[in-house]
Amino acid sequence: VLAVAGVCHYERTRLVDALDVFRRLRSIAPYHLEGLEYFSSVLWTVNHQDELGQLAHELSETFRDAPETWCVLGNCFSLHKEHREAVRYFQHAVELQPNM
Repeated sequence: VLAVAGVCHYERTRLVDALDVFRRLRSIAPYHLEGLEYFSSVLWTVNHQDELGQLAHELSETFRDAPETWCVLGNCFSLHKEHREAVRYFQHAVELQPNM
């Protein structure tokens, strides 16, 4: 339920609310993966480089083959202005889950 609420806040551009919900989700269920690509987009939008980098690191260690992880990594590279690398990560996410 928290992941859906976070996505809803993100889609309504209530970024502070989305941050709060996704942070709460991560504290309650650190291995929950659903919706974290949206969390990374919120972090990208508000320019939270350190938190996005930490999320990317944690997911790449735990869920290396999940498309959500590759989206998070893509957002991380994009925020660091490494756009070609970011595109490569986003493309891999789509290869893993074409309907993403």
